[in-house]
Amino acid sequence: MTGGVALLDENGLRASAMVTSRTLYSQRLLPSIEWVLQRAGATVADLRGVAVSLGPGSFTGLRVGLSTAKGLALAQQIPLVGISTLEALAVRAAVPWFPPRVCTVLDARQGLLYAALYSVSGSDDLRADETFGAAVSVQAIRPPQVCTRESVIEWIDEPTVFAGDAALRFRAEWKKELGGNFLLPPVHRALPSAEEIAFLGTQRLRRGEQDPLPSLEPFYLRRSYTEVRKPA
Repeated sequence: MTGGVALLDENGLRASAMVTSRTLYSQRLLPSIEWVLQRAGATVADLRGVAVSLGPGSFTGLRVGLSTAKGLALAQQIPLVGISTLEALAVRAAVPWFPPRVCTVLDARQGLLYAALYSVSGSDDLRADETFGAAVSVQAIRPPQVCTRESVIEWIDEPTVFAGDAALRFRAEWKKELGGNFLLPPVHRALPSAEEIAFLGTQRLRRGEQDPLPSLEPFYLRRSYTEVRKPA
């Protein structure tokens, strides 16, 4: 239910919009892009690159987001980069006064979670070019996977920051089971944001990286409920 748009340049965050709502993402994505560009005094012609969240997440939402990002990149002839939703969420939740370990957990429905465990720290990767400030390094301790809440508990043996809608939904249970090893970031940093997608995308673009438009696909991690129920 959470989605957004952010515009970033070398002078900082120009504008951003994040909405958590039951309104269909397809109905609010294009108006959000238009709103962000207008408020920043920019147009699509000013864009020099596009970053998009690849998932995991809502199957429909991921397809809508990636299709829109591909359309912008193709129309403007600018590079496109895909960013892991869970990795970006880990960067958002990693605040300096908390441990560097971040467990990102999103509700995958049917009693399952999309989950990953990361170590987030500063990086020397862009020290030679300070245009966009310090870079961030994200190392996967447990790569993104579909699992149960009980499986995630087995990963945690030291204080860890939890982020994602499942972190908020099950906060009482996590706290009871993990005690002091369960930490929540400030609530406004507990859900995904386009701001971190833009920032991590900028890091990739500054390294000269880009993804091929025709073959870039959402990172679903699992088959949809419809596919599972489809007769052989």
